[in-house]
Amino acid sequence: MSEQFTKAVGEQAKFNEDGTFRPFPGNTIVCNLTESRVVDEIIRVQQAHISALSFAHKFAWTPPESFHMTVIELLCHYHRRPALWTSLLELDTPIEETDRFFAKALEPVSFPGHFRMKVEGLRKTSIGVSPHDEATRQLLHAFREEVSRAAGVRFPNHDTYGFHISFGYQLIQLTPEEEAEFKQFQQDYSRQLVERLSVIDMEKVDYTVFEDMTRFVPYAPEERAALQRQGRSA
Repeated sequence: MSEQFTKAVGEQAKFNEDGTFRPFPGNTIVCNLTESRVVDEIIRVQQAHISALSFAHKFAWTPPESFHMTVIELLCHYHRRPALWTSLLELDTPIEETDRFFAKALEPVSFPGHFRMKVEGLRKTSIGVSPHDEATRQLLHAFREEVSRAAGVRFPNHDTYGFHISFGYQLIQLTPEEEAEFKQFQQDYSRQLVERLSVIDMEKVDYTVFEDMTRFVPYAPEERAALQRQGRSA
């Protein structure tokens, strides 16, 4: 039976079939991760996948400079439908124009500074995290609501969104046997992960732009063009 690719692969998706990155422009609000112990641990998780799982070729890994926790999603160029777009701009608005629009719309919004997230465990290609305490939960909830109003963005999963730190993507569907193997790996490694990381300090929330899944760069007027030049020269 031939292998079946996931939605992460394809002409308007994030990856080619061989696991190389495709152009996938957009903008979002994230915490980029720079704390060395956290970055090192995420790399350790990636390597554990590769060394422990017989089907590791079914995943693609993102580089350390892309490790982040999304705080609230904004737009992706290829997701042009009302449920996944801003209500304040037309569906055919160029992504560069949405960059500028959000930069202006978000000026009155107060972005959170330092806060802490509790490590919950390992998912397939991310680490599940949750607010460390009730004050943090309220802080992030209020911020997400304020951004949603200012940006005109409220996705269907807005009220159920689960925070996570992405470090890769699944490219190919797993067989039932592989799912069972991964479940055991997930249970074993989640315990280690919680013991080693426990709580993560989030230092800075940024409005960012991206051209693919390799970098999420704090917005400035010249950053989109710089990312596009880098993509063409790669």
